[in-house]
Amino acid sequence: MKKLIIILFSVHCSLFTVHSYGQWEWQNPLPQGNNLTDVHFIDNDHGWAVGKWGTLLTTNDGAASWETVNTGMTNHITDIWLEDTLNAWAIATTISNYNPYAYGRGFILHTSDGGQSWNEQFSDTNLSVKDFFFLDSENAWAIGYHDILHTNDGGEHWELLYSDTTSNWGYKTIFFVDFNYGWVIRFRDILCTTDGGNSWDTLYSFPHTINDVFFIDQNHGWVTGNNYPYYGIIWHTNDGGISWVVQNDSTTGEFYDIQFIDHNLGWAMSGNNILRTNDGGVTWQDSIMPWKSLSSIHFVSPDTGYTVGDKGVIMHSYDGGSQWEEEFDGITDYFSCIDFIDLENGWAVGGNHILHTSDGGLTWELQNSGTGQSLKS
Repeated sequence: MKKLIIILFSVHCSLFTVHSYGQWEWQNPLPQGNNLTDVHFIDNDHGWAVGKWGTLLTTNDGAASWETVNTGMTNHITDIWLEDTLNAWAIATTISNYNPYAYGRGFILHTSDGGQSWNEQFSDTNLSVKDFFFLDSENAWAIGYHDILHTNDGGEHWELLYSDTTSNWGYKTIFFVDFNYGWVIRFRDILCTTDGGNSWDTLYSFPHTINDVFFIDQNHGWVTGNNYPYYGIIWHTNDGGISWVVQNDSTTGEFYDIQFIDHNLGWAMSGNNILRTNDGGVTWQDSIMPWKSLSSIHFVSPDTGYTVGDKGVIMHSYDGGSQWEEEFDGITDYFSCIDFIDLENGWAVGGNHILHTSDGGLTWELQNSGTGQSLKS
């Protein structure tokens, strides 16, 4: 797995970033600090989190501990779907020659050995995969900018079902409730299919950008989006997407991920908060959680949920999303200087934090800086 570590010259305290294989290990934060983009659990105990630079973390104890899996990839992994602890599908993107942190062309991968090795199932220089949706381990749909693909054999073969180049805007996300009924988002529009993706109709055009869609059945669904300048908004339909009503017009930030367990219990994620509803979205309650930049949520039961985000953050909730706890150790400030007086004892400074190690960096202890100002050296 490509690992990221920050190295600093103690003489000038100049900072640069190194991407390497094997010879470097994460020491802070733990288990790692690359941005995480997606998380998926198959039950209360077993789940995976994925992110930039081929990052893959797995847990078998409900996120109490995480193991880093060496995927052998340098690509960014943006989406993950698990069948079991061995079999999974992912979307990865190529790395730009001009900006290694940017997302490039997307392609579909499959693993049957817990992420140790990956087989490329779909890759096309003219079609960049943006999102996929698995109904089960055999049937799935994927979207490119103007194209919709389908597989009925677990990704061994992908068929181009539909292509529409009449719009200047590309597809963003896709969702199905059964083999026939599905929806895709394209900028401000939501499209629907009733024949498994062979044909699509634009059902509704929203006044602002929408980001995610979730349906609990053929009629009842929700979308999240951006109600600029009022930031986040949640819409609800009870007729399959023909008409929509606003359920939440929030000032807490633009909404992205949304998920429902049943017709009443659901969650919506903004960039730094997760809201919960117990009445189908009529009312929403803020969570109690530390401020973090979040990218994905997944609830495996009414009580147990997980979220991941920037700098390797992983958080869990065991009370249905009312409160959240972090699942990693360490400080995620950008450190500006580091110095060691011998092989064991060293200090690193960044933000308003000072960290000290007495065991060569295996563990780090936070020390009182006595200031709220940003430290440089």
